[in-house]
Order: sequence, then structure tokens, then C-alpha cells
Amino acid sequence: MTSKTWRNLLIVALVVSGMVWMGSQAFAGEAEIEGKGALWARGVGIAHLKGVGHVKFELHGAGVLRIRNVSTVRVEARGEGKKYKIGDTLYLAGWKGVVKIRSKVTSAGTRTRINARFAGGRVKLWAVGKGRVYLKGHGKYKTKGGPIKKWRKSGSNVEFG
Repeated sequence: MTSKTWRNLLIVALVVSGMVWMGSQAFAGEAEIEGKGALWARGVGIAHLKGVGHVKFELHGAGVLRIRNVSTVRVEARGEGKKYKIGDTLYLAGWKGVVKIRSKVTSAGTRTRINARFAGGRVKLWAVGKGRVYLKGHGKYKTKGGPIKKWRKSGSNVEFG
């Protein structure tokens, strides 16, 4: 594909991502599930994680992963696809491979927050630490010590840690 096609694909993905994000805010108070410091999820749809610790996304070549405040976290992306950085936000479009994100320790001894959102395709993710992930679509997830549960088509907030 030409760079113009990739740019247009990214613009469409960002617009759709923004519309879905706005719609997902209506579910922010629903389905609170207590976690135990670790989370595993796989499915198709949206996975929006906010937290502190380590996260690993395994992506399969469709969709867009957006990582906000990228200067405050460590990101390691191995695979193929397009990378775009706009301000302090990193976009991985059509990425096929593994993306690892880690909180940094600040000079005050606190950890920085991870804010990563994937939309538009098949995803697997693992998270260790403390946070919340919004899952919408279809798939399965499990928190440490908890049972395997299904994603809700209408969306679920899952806490871990």
C-alpha cells in the first residue's frame, strides 16, 4: 500500500476509534469486577487499559493500538505494521506482532500510568500490576485467582490489582 492509503486508513481508524470511545463512556460505571494483580484477555473488539505495571499486547495485523503519554512509559514493539507518533501519542496501525508497555519509576518513587487502547481486530493481552481494562466485543478474560469470563458485547470494566 502507498503511504497515502496508510494515512487514509489511519484517519478512518482514528475517527471510528473516537466514536467508539465516546460511546464506551456510557458504560464506565457498569460491571465492576475485582481483580487480583494480573489479567489475561483475548478476543475481537476493543481493549482499553489504564493502569500501572507491565502490559503485553499480541496483535494480528488488523486494527489500531493507541498509546497515550508515550514519553512517560517504556514501549517495545516487535513486528510489522505502521507506526505514527502525533504529539505524545503513538499509533500502531495494522500491527502484526508483540507490543510491551511498562510503567517507569519517577524520581519521587511512584510509577507512571499506562493508557493503551486497541480497537478493530483480534487481540490478546496480559497485564500485571494494578488498573482497569474496558473490554467490548467478544472474547474471554481472567483475573488472577478468578474464573474465566466472557466479554460483554455492550462492554465491561474489569479491575485488576
